Amino acid sequence: RSLSFDLGTTLYSSNSLMDASTGISTNSNKFDRTRVNLKLGYAFANNKIVVTLGSDFDFNLGNTSAIQNGNFQWLPDFNVEFILTNDRKLRAIVFTKNSLDINGSTFGRRNRQGVSISYRRDFEKLFGTKEEPLVVTPISNSDSTHLQ
Repeated sequence: RSLSFDLGTTLYSSNSLMDASTGISTNSNKFDRTRVNLKLGYAFANNKIVVTLGSDFDFNLGNTSAIQNGNFQWLPDFNVEFILTNDRKLRAIVFTKNSLDINGSTFGRRNRQGVSISYRRDFEKLFGTKEEPLVVTPISNSDSTHLQ
């Protein structure tokens, strides 16, 4: 109940990245990179603290451009959420996040660390009320069924 597992993937084009050898943005709109994301979370202290360990594995899909050639990036993440309210909507978060980065001729990762406050709200309830489902009930003095 307190253990969670998340798996995701993203297929994208690196055309917004600058070519490290020329400094020019690539013109290809082909999907040439993919990112696989794995996360494992565990809740402690009566589900009031959630620790999540995860990683992105970012790699090229065979494109031979200088920016893509043979580059595999392992991008680990660490996240600790402190649940501040009983309804679990308000949280304080301490994190470290790694992401793919290119800066001049360097192709690698960018490390970010920090703290944040998160408030979660259900959009279905924010923009209106949920319609009640149609209920079918039999009427006792008849064999037919009527809608209420």
